[in-house]
Amino acid sequence: EFFHELGVVVHFTDTAALKSVVTLNSQWLIDNLAKLIRDDKYHQFTKSEQAEMEKLGLAEDIKRMNEHALVSQDLIYFLFGHSHDDDVQFFLDFGRRMLLLSDWKFDNQQERMYLVPSLLQQPAFKSSRISKLWKPKLWGYSSAKDEATEMSTKVSFLLKFGVAFVLDFGETLPVGIYERIICVAVGMSGEDGNSRTPVLNPSRSDIWFGAVSFLHIEKGKKINTHVRSP
Repeated sequence: EFFHELGVVVHFTDTAALKSVVTLNSQWLIDNLAKLIRDDKYHQFTKSEQAEMEKLGLAEDIKRMNEHALVSQDLIYFLFGHSHDDDVQFFLDFGRRMLLLSDWKFDNQQERMYLVPSLLQQPAFKSSRISKLWKPKLWGYSSAKDEATEMSTKVSFLLKFGVAFVLDFGETLPVGIYERIICVAVGMSGEDGNSRTPVLNPSRSDIWFGAVSFLHIEKGKKINTHVRSP
C-alpha cells in the first residue's frame, strides 16, 4: 500500500483478481488496456486477425464495439489473446475500478456485455445510426423525425420537474470525466431491471434508474446534468 501510494507500483485490493496482481511496469497496463480501449481509425486489425475473427464468428461483435461501444465477453478474450480467465478478470476488474468500463445489463442480452464509454461514437437521437439494440425498450419510433420530435418533447418535460447542476472544472474539462460519470450511472441503472436502455453518445446521454428516475447529461466546456426523480 505504501509503494502504491507513492506510485512505484499499482496494486488494488477491491477484488480477489486485483489483489493477486502487483504491477511494477505501468506500461504493461497501458499496452494491455489499449487492446480494448482503441480507435479503429488508428488501431486496425491485421488481415490474419480479421480472418480469425471471421472464423470465430466475431464480425458482428467488432461492429457492435465500433458503433456502440459495447464489447462482448468473447471479443474481450480474443482481444487479450485468449488469455487465462484470471488475466481477463483482472483487466475487467481494473477497468471497473478505474471507471473505464461498466457491465451492460440491458436488452435481455444472453452473453455478458461491457460498455466502454471512451469508444462511443454515436450521434444523439438519429434512428439511422442507432442500432436495434437501443430501440426495443426506448420509445418505439416509426421514423427518425418522429423520434427526434418525441424525444425532445419527453426530455423537455422531464427536465422541467427535475434538478439541474453543473460540473465546472475551470477553463478545461479533464479528459475522461464525462465517460467516468457514464460508467457510474450505467452501472447503477443496470442494477434495476425496470430501467430503460440508456441512449449514449460522446457528448449527450440519457440514463434511466428504474421506470421513472432519469439522468440527462451534456458535455461541453462544462458538464451540465439534469436529474428527475419522483
